[in-house]
Amino acid sequence: MTRRYCMLRPIFLSGLLVSCLPVEGADLSAAMVESLRSDGHYDEAIEFLDRAGQDPLASDAFRARVPYERALTLLDQASKQLTGAARDAAVARASRDLESFAKTSNNAELSAEATSRLALARLDAGRQLAATAETLPSAERAAQLKQARAEFDRSREMFDQSETLFDKALDQYKAVKSDSPEAQRRLDLRNQLAQARLLRGRALLEQARTFPAGSKQRKELGQQAADELADLYEKYSRWTVGFYAHLYEGQAYELAEQTKLAEGAYLDLTELLAEVDELQPLVTLAHAYLVGTRLASGEADTAAQAGKQALDALSAAQLDRPESLALKYQVAMAQLQLAEAQRNAGQAQKLRLSARGLLRDASSRGNEFITDAKLALADLSAKLGDSDEEPENFAQAYQAGRDAFSAVAAAKLGARLAAGNNQEAIEQLNAQAREAERNAESKLAAALLLVDDETDVKQINDARYLLSYLRYENEEYYRAAVLGSYIAQQYPDDPNAEKGAKVALASLEQLYRQAGEDAAGGFESRSLAEMAGFVTRRWPGSTTADAAFTVLLSLAIRENRLSEARAVIDSVEPAQRAQFELKLAAALWEQSLKSPDDAALHAEAIEALQTSFAAARGGGATQPAATAALYLAQARLDEDQAAEALKLLQDPKLGPLTLVRRGDPAVARDGYDVETYKAALRAYVSATPPQTDEALKVMGSLEKSLGASSPRLATIYFGLGVQLQRQVARLTEMGRSAEADRVSSAFAAILDRLSSRGGGADWTKQQWIAVTYYNLAEGMAGEKQTAYFKKASDQFARMIELAGSDPTFAPSDTSVLAARMQFGQCQRKLGEYEQALETFAGLLAEREAMLDVQKAAAYTYQEWATADDAGMFKLAISGGRPAPETGKNTVWGWSKLASVAGRVMRSNPKFRDTFFEAWLNIARSRYLEAEKAAEPRRAQLLESAQRTITALMQQYPDLGGETSEAQFDQLMKAIQKAEGQPTDGLKALRS
Repeated sequence: MTRRYCMLRPIFLSGLLVSCLPVEGADLSAAMVESLRSDGHYDEAIEFLDRAGQDPLASDAFRARVPYERALTLLDQASKQLTGAARDAAVARASRDLESFAKTSNNAELSAEATSRLALARLDAGRQLAATAETLPSAERAAQLKQARAEFDRSREMFDQSETLFDKALDQYKAVKSDSPEAQRRLDLRNQLAQARLLRGRALLEQARTFPAGSKQRKELGQQAADELADLYEKYSRWTVGFYAHLYEGQAYELAEQTKLAEGAYLDLTELLAEVDELQPLVTLAHAYLVGTRLASGEADTAAQAGKQALDALSAAQLDRPESLALKYQVAMAQLQLAEAQRNAGQAQKLRLSARGLLRDASSRGNEFITDAKLALADLSAKLGDSDEEPENFAQAYQAGRDAFSAVAAAKLGARLAAGNNQEAIEQLNAQAREAERNAESKLAAALLLVDDETDVKQINDARYLLSYLRYENEEYYRAAVLGSYIAQQYPDDPNAEKGAKVALASLEQLYRQAGEDAAGGFESRSLAEMAGFVTRRWPGSTTADAAFTVLLSLAIRENRLSEARAVIDSVEPAQRAQFELKLAAALWEQSLKSPDDAALHAEAIEALQTSFAAARGGGATQPAATAALYLAQARLDEDQAAEALKLLQDPKLGPLTLVRRGDPAVARDGYDVETYKAALRAYVSATPPQTDEALKVMGSLEKSLGASSPRLATIYFGLGVQLQRQVARLTEMGRSAEADRVSSAFAAILDRLSSRGGGADWTKQQWIAVTYYNLAEGMAGEKQTAYFKKASDQFARMIELAGSDPTFAPSDTSVLAARMQFGQCQRKLGEYEQALETFAGLLAEREAMLDVQKAAAYTYQEWATADDAGMFKLAISGGRPAPETGKNTVWGWSKLASVAGRVMRSNPKFRDTFFEAWLNIARSRYLEAEKAAEPRRAQLLESAQRTITALMQQYPDLGGETSEAQFDQLMKAIQKAEGQPTDGLKALRS
């Protein structure tokens, strides 16, 4: 009896579920989107969909499913074009669109498919997290794997929801006749329901993989997945879905350590479906897994023989498919295991050479074992000692060079995987990578010397490209540029031509940067411009051409050739011109920031930003448009136009804050979100009235983006404080004191809110709160100043107390010392002089030579004497607080500070300022004491202060430089006035 199979469409588990929704006959909008999407024009498709709501040609039905179509586009783009953060952002945005659509749509079929696609996005996100976790240190790896498991759980929940929705959608087709058009639609829906059920089981299988081999969780989840998948196989035993379920059932048994059951599942598929051509990929995968299972059971000989037979049965066209490459890898590993056990050296070498050939194939193209294949090939190549063999012809040298190049990638990948997990292996792997680089360069260079008339030009150019890439990596930029540009210009139709152009562009740009100020108009500039111009003409519309246009723009702007920059833009395709206008505006703004005194350039940059951004509002969100919007918002903040800045940041279409919050791919690049949050935080604080709650939300987003303990977060917070202080100072200077007070008060209110929460159990934030209170106080006067110095003092005291009770709270002992120093400064500013000296003396008892603390203590004595007790002037000069053990002063005073700095500054000029500062304060202390003294003591002190300055000037005529000399001059005039002499200052001493 012949068994009949229901042959459903192939399942693409790493990508999207297959869509089978009909396009409405008259709906031109749907046809347009599908066309753009199928041609890979994803940005244009998204832009079209964003405008579809106002398109009179779009049907009501199409407009209703715009969120759905946009999500499909984003997911398709994420799977085929994007990587890293951009891919994650696209998936996140698509997930939001699909979730919204699934909840609001009345169309059961679309809702079901939307939910399935969303579940698949979660599954893919979990797999991505699990895969990248392997490269992380152990603590971070555990956290990311936990996150991956949460994604798998959510995926399974959503597949459950989709199953309910598919059942509901199928209800309407129960009565249709088998020969009607609706019957095909019913079959499509059943297919999608079956796939959703399969993927639900696959999510559990992937979750099991996240636990360590041999662990209880791995075994239990593996067994649960096997049971679910076995049920599916039984339910769909004649469908493609059922066969895939049986394949994954075998994998689940492996995780559950049920090796024989796994082997049985794989054998079923290899025997049952051997003659079904349509299922050959699945059968080949089953062979690959079967070889792996037998190998793990110690049956290397059986595994190698059966695997080789399966490979031999494949056609030439099938051998390069991913599943065939997976089988090659497994057979290679079986052969290597046999080679290790082989006593005959010749036979062992034959097995290794065969394995090397298989590993070369398995590591050259995409398959699930490509990473393992690359690592195995690198290790095998090292053992075979290929680098010692002299190639006899191009083919040998070229293949050896490619093998070595693969070994480079494998070693670098291995080093990344070892980071945080196996530190001892990193140095060895890096050394292996360096050796492989030398070997690859040597072999590829030798290959080019062995070229003859029969040599394949494509292989020659491949060797040239690989060699150019290696030379770029080794910072041999000139040689890399020569090779890369040669391929691009002499063989523009070659598969490696565009890649060679990229290497040439990157290399020439490095040479241009190295030339520095001498680059303008020189060889580097001309060569870079010529190469970029060639690329724009040869590959118009490509990402490489976009990069080349950007290079040409940057060159023209850096070398102040704006007319050329305009000419570059005019040469761009009209459809792309707006994006380059935005790039020009952004470049002008960046240039203006480097030249803050160039008012004309600043004005031109702002005008360009305004014009290009206004033009961009008619289109969709792009990276240049998002950059221009952010720069324009920053410019508005610098102009104290907080309301305009907020309007830009919150623009519903292109606002940076809007784009960041919705995870738009246009802003999925390092640093953009942080710069946006910084601008938003500053704008919320500066707004009228201040938006404190929004500012606190943004701070939360910043911490989530960078991590609450990130050193970069501390830098950002402190930088924000400085920016706001400058803004307050600028407003005050302009006579806008009410605005200045409002900004200060708003910022202080944020600090109060954070402080009332304890600032979180985080040193960085608490330090920022304390230092910012202190800096705000510095710009105030009277009761407000006292209040904020007190807030700063309390905050530092809390930090010091927490650091004492929790050794892990502060980043380092030095951080605690700095906080104690700042606490003492707060006490000093509050007039708590005795307490401040107690704090400083405690620090100096631990580290006597901290000059900043010594100076602060001397100033404290000096200020105490000025405010209250004139007897403290003597201690300011000679020091105080003798140590009980030695009797020597813990606080040196200005005299010893001058002596120590004077000795050290001969070998270390940075102490020169401290030397003159100390002598200035010796003279000033005597003058200030004289102001409080009666005659004749007053006259003696004034004469002593004047002699101090005179003696110092005789030895150091410049008195330490322009700033220091001005201070001495001012003090001398005060002394002269007190003595009733002409106030000529230092001039009297020089005449």
